[in-house]
Amino acid sequence: MKKIEIEVPYNVRYISEWEDFNTNLLSGHSIINKTITGCGFTHYCLTNNIPTILCSPRKFLLENKNEQLPHTYLVINSNEKGLSIDGDDLSTKVSNSVVKNIKEQVKELKKEAEGLNEKAENFSNIKLIQDNLRSYIFKCQVSNIAPKILVTYDSLGYILSVLGETIRYYSIIVDEFQNIFMDASFKPNVELNFVNTLQDCPNVTYLSATPYIEEYLNELDEFKDLPYYEFKWHPDRLQKIKTDFRKSNQINK
Repeated sequence: MKKIEIEVPYNVRYISEWEDFNTNLLSGHSIINKTITGCGFTHYCLTNNIPTILCSPRKFLLENKNEQLPHTYLVINSNEKGLSIDGDDLSTKVSNSVVKNIKEQVKELKKEAEGLNEKAENFSNIKLIQDNLRSYIFKCQVSNIAPKILVTYDSLGYILSVLGETIRYYSIIVDEFQNIFMDASFKPNVELNFVNTLQDCPNVTYLSATPYIEEYLNELDEFKDLPYYEFKWHPDRLQKIKTDFRKSNQINK
């Protein structure tokens, strides 16, 4: 991994104030370590003239951005599932094996029916998302403004199926990308599909103020050869936390 340090001008507090910010950083695939939070990098990406897709691991982060910037289009997939653990219903267990077998068959039939209903509902929801997105993009074209799309990692595929070849005009910002690895412990297939999907997109920026450990990134084919840009802020612009360590024999003290 090639690390490239970028000096941030002293007078810049937010990225939007950086008049000669190099937008080429958003072309191709790269990692950007902004090193500090609250510098307005995602805000800049959602207010510049580049068509942008902001991918976030958490819905509430996107909802917050959408409230601040109403011109953005927020993709809401009501069928997205969070972390859940299914448990067995012990009350269905009976000693009579015949009755138990019948109950299990009925249970399987119910699950199959529920699965079909869920698929139908999900298909209808996805179609609505895509139709609304097409309408939003058309309005942006008519108004001559850059589309700004907000989506979770889970739902990016639905967006790409609408954009098709025009994805080459878009910059994809993967915000808080370290969560790809953190969330993989409970939804590995989703995270793996997300990373694989990004490989076919021409412009992807993996963004974080606390990126994953470089030694680990170097072990992954999807990241090891990417340019790694690290922002260097003037020391006067940073406020360091002073920690007072105290020893105690009892933690409640």
